[in-house]
Amino acid sequence: MGIGEPTPSVVTLNCVMAGLGATAALNLFVNLTGKFQAASQLYDAASGIVFTATPVHEPGCDICDGRQGVKALGDMQVVSAYD
Repeated sequence: MGIGEPTPSVVTLNCVMAGLGATAALNLFVNLTGKFQAASQLYDAASGIVFTATPVHEPGCDICDGRQGVKALGDMQVVSAYD
């Protein structure tokens, strides 16, 4: 109340994400689901399905190649105003 900006959150999606996070945390401590909890999960809100994501590193890709890919080039930039 009293703020001119609309609320940016979507309540139902926040609840889904909080529930998935709570389930993952409980699974770590008490094995709630009885099986391995994948570290990378994606939620498709349109279909209501949670699925695991597996990274694919394509050889020769300019971004994700293990040896030649571009990674962390920001670390090579000067960020200090005193250098």
